[in-house]
Amino acid sequence: MTLPVHDLKLEMSLALVPTPTKLPQVRSFVRLQLRWWGLAEDVVDDGLAVVGELLANVVKHVGEGECGLSLRVCGGVLHIRVRDGSSVLPVAKWPVAHGVRECEEGRGLLIVDRLTDGAWGAERSPGGGKVVTCRLPLGRPSSAARGAAPHWHAFYWAGAAAPTGDEEADPDCPKPPAVNAASAAWVRKPATLHAARLADAAACLGWLERRLAADPPVARVPAPSLVGYARGELDHGERKLPLQWTTEDGRTVRLVLLACPSRSRAFRCPGPQTAK
Repeated sequence: MTLPVHDLKLEMSLALVPTPTKLPQVRSFVRLQLRWWGLAEDVVDDGLAVVGELLANVVKHVGEGECGLSLRVCGGVLHIRVRDGSSVLPVAKWPVAHGVRECEEGRGLLIVDRLTDGAWGAERSPGGGKVVTCRLPLGRPSSAARGAAPHWHAFYWAGAAAPTGDEEADPDCPKPPAVNAASAAWVRKPATLHAARLADAAACLGWLERRLAADPPVARVPAPSLVGYARGELDHGERKLPLQWTTEDGRTVRLVLLACPSRSRAFRCPGPQTAK
């Protein structure tokens, strides 16, 4: 008899010293592990987002030092557990002004809270340090199953200098949002940034090629290299893709491709737009 993945008890644990350069490797390992267990892609994507935010918090607030990551599937739930050596408990900094502007600190935990529907917590360990635990149900319907037609949105901007982190996270700033900004920043950005509504990855590449022709990059970053990189990321299943280059006249171009409905519920669709 073959048991569904909901009925299996699958576990893995990993000890690591997280650094910004190692986080992509950890994410790739987690993606392969969750897919090998046979989890649905929306659960894989949400699990990756949660793991990424928790480990990024360790890098930012704890610094170097060994931490532990464990994943466990049991009772129809993906359990995520991150242990580190700091006894300071994380706190989500909730938005002020009716959700218009997010705090600079604690936004990653807002994404974790949204993805887990509040099913996360932290406690101090008896021997020192703390443990953060999260729970993601496996049976949640995907975005496509909820009836929204899949498509892509493209955000395009060019200026004298790249936007700062504060500008990217400010919904009222007429510059492109950060790729990991909370969803309110996507929705509230000026409509002039929403350069296209595209049907699939092939349409995204065609749109990118037209943008590169309009704002050609400097010779050391040729347009075919940017297109090739984007093709590889999209073929790999990436749903949020930021790109940036410098034009021959010295301007900075920033664009973001966002799949809507995103498999990660932390990112809401910005609304209908017309391809340009």
